[in-house]
Amino acid sequence: MLEEDYLSFRKHTANNAHTVTSKSSEIILPELEREINEGKNFACCARSSAHILATWYKKSFESIPAW
Repeated sequence: MLEEDYLSFRKHTANNAHTVTSKSSEIILPELEREINEGKNFACCARSSAHILATWYKKSFESIPAW
């Protein structure tokens, strides 16, 4: 697609794009969030993220003296 085609397409679809995006996000985002937080497909990612965060936290705060 040429730049002029793209700009023309954007101009003609700009009016309806916000409505469609808004409705889609109301349906898709909550389901996606639920799947990421609770689904078995993302369990390995959650464990990895927790480990990375714990390692960062430990390294970042080990130089701070204890209370």
